[in-house]
Amino acid sequence: MLLALILTLSACGTENINKAVANGATAISGHDLRALLSGSTIKSEGYGEEAHITFSNNGRLSATNLDKEKDTGTWQVDDQDRLCLKFRKWGQGDKICYRVYKEGKEYKQFNDSGILAYTFTILTSGGTFKEGISFDNSTGAKAATPDNKKSPAVTEIQQPPDAPADINFIIRQNAHDCPGCNLARAQLAGADLNDANLAGANLVYADLSGSSLRQANLRGANLYRANLQGADLSGADLTGANLTEADLKGTILNGVIGRP
Repeated sequence: MLLALILTLSACGTENINKAVANGATAISGHDLRALLSGSTIKSEGYGEEAHITFSNNGRLSATNLDKEKDTGTWQVDDQDRLCLKFRKWGQGDKICYRVYKEGKEYKQFNDSGILAYTFTILTSGGTFKEGISFDNSTGAKAATPDNKKSPAVTEIQQPPDAPADINFIIRQNAHDCPGCNLARAQLAGADLNDANLAGANLVYADLSGSSLRQANLRGANLYRANLQGADLSGADLTGANLTEADLKGTILNGVIGRP
């Protein structure tokens, strides 16, 4: 069920690794990622957001978005050449790893299901990777080592999140524009899905409690037994949607279109 859900979401993405490679993108090695990012500040863009992120040599992150919201965290390049980021608040506090490809002057971050998540450009460069740079002891990570050593460049900061948490993060990040997607039993409680395009989506048994679906396109969506308690569907288009046995306790339905 979970694997099928990821594959379905992959198909909904606007770009994937295969398309990027066809356009001339090339994979960035772990060594080059460390050389590129250590001490550097990037401009990261994705999901309608923009943030400036600084990668300290000690494995720390600091970031500010356009709304002046700030966060901190940790970063590393793992032994699979993936860039792994873990913020305190952003991304639900999960550690998320990406494969990075360069296309022109842009760098593209793809999650493990092959979906393009973010693009970034370098604002200020910290120079090249230097052997012996150590992470702060409080992170539990050891000193970085060159790629020709047997040990990985950076040890794990902590155990990666279990699969369901990572999958639910992927679901949330892609559900905003996912017409026809299979989101059966998806955990989307409290999600911001305003103006989302979920036309024809399979949302059977989905948990949308407390979510915001204002002006969302739900034409023909299957919401059989979906949990919509306390959700805000103001102005949403429900033309042809199946709401059989859906839980609508406290659901806001002001101005909905095509209400069954």
